[in-house]
Amino acid sequence: MTQANTQTPGFGLLGHPLGHSMSPFIHQALFALSGRPQPYALHDVAPEDLKAQVPKLLAGQGFNITIPYKVEIIPFLTQLSEKAGLYQSVNTVEIKDGRYIGHNTDVDGFLHGIRSLGVELSQGPLLMLGSGGVANMIATEVVLAGSPLTIAVRKEDVKQAAALKERLLKIKPDAEIITCLLNEPNGSYRLLVNATPVGMYPNTQSCPVTPEIIRQAEAVFDLVYNPFETQLVQTAKSLGLPAGGGLSMLVWQAAVAHEIWFGDSFTDQQIQQVILQAKEYMEAHFQA
Repeated sequence: MTQANTQTPGFGLLGHPLGHSMSPFIHQALFALSGRPQPYALHDVAPEDLKAQVPKLLAGQGFNITIPYKVEIIPFLTQLSEKAGLYQSVNTVEIKDGRYIGHNTDVDGFLHGIRSLGVELSQGPLLMLGSGGVANMIATEVVLAGSPLTIAVRKEDVKQAAALKERLLKIKPDAEIITCLLNEPNGSYRLLVNATPVGMYPNTQSCPVTPEIIRQAEAVFDLVYNPFETQLVQTAKSLGLPAGGGLSMLVWQAAVAHEIWFGDSFTDQQIQQVILQAKEYMEAHFQA
């Protein structure tokens, strides 16, 4: 059964399950920065209740979506932004003049995150670990930027990686794409991105690849945000590489949602402050 808030929502997050979500803390911090403090609700909706609950959310001011509903929300919407249409994935809904517009700010969060490491996707080859949902988005951005892409996966995900490669080649037929197993990358990479859950709390001692493979990259970005520094990030830093984790992506994608909803803008310093506050909150509440 659904645990959704039955009141007409202002802003909030739709997903299932939502036990350890950082979204209320992050969005409330952004609301405070922009001078409009207000609640941000969690709407933990079971799949069988989705059809009944979404109209209540659409009666609010706007909301975010996380797994497993980033695709399932689309039939309820009036239109999609260019990026949301390209990925067929929505994480932010804008409610404007009777229209329900789906956006994808995950990509903005990712791009801000790697820029903090001094990296742009157009700068050269990228090694991506994983081929799931968020990997689709990142891989699409890489090939559109014109950079070669290597997709490294577990043996059981080889078919999924092949399907991703096929989809990417339809978008950009001349894209340079290689697929391989996690222990097989062979080359030099401007950036290594971990789009797998390996290293996520509580399995914090796990690392998706060896130090030898990490050394092939000039920078490392791990989409895992709990812990703040995964084993992958720690290893990369010990090798002298610029490296960062997914909490910066999480905060930036929320900030871009506020830009969509209100036209807000935040400085790098303000976002860095929220990232550090979120780190402290996460370590106090979600690592016990």
